[in-house]
Amino acid sequence: MPRTRTKGSSVPKSSPFQPFTGLRQRDLKARVSTLEDQQFVLTLQHRLDADEAAKEKMVQSHREYAEQRWQMMTPHDIELVKSRGWEFVLRNVGIAGIREFTNVKCLHTHYAHYLATGNNLIGEWVQRLLDSAAIKRTKGLK
Repeated sequence: MPRTRTKGSSVPKSSPFQPFTGLRQRDLKARVSTLEDQQFVLTLQHRLDADEAAKEKMVQSHREYAEQRWQMMTPHDIELVKSRGWEFVLRNVGIAGIREFTNVKCLHTHYAHYLATGNNLIGEWVQRLLDSAAIKRTKGLK
């Protein structure tokens, strides 16, 4: 479990929510930010809310993320986590600290998780939106 603050991070040293996936490429971050500015967090939340199978898929993604996070820890990390009372949180909280697994929190987070694992439906939807926007930009250049 990382124990140092990353440059520009608001996550305190030795926090239980150090991400192990994240967007690093500026262009991608900017493009996803544009989607967020265009209210796609809400759009995708509505889409998720309307689809029971999609909701179950996201619940499973969050559970797998929590399990993967736990499995990555060393015995020393586990000792630290237990001593600080973080075990429940690390075992039961999902991607980006999301507690309600059918909530869309941040498109960057879902997309980064999708790029890293291929297993995040919201991230997959973000990819489709980005692909669609790229096609529109390309057509505008002709």
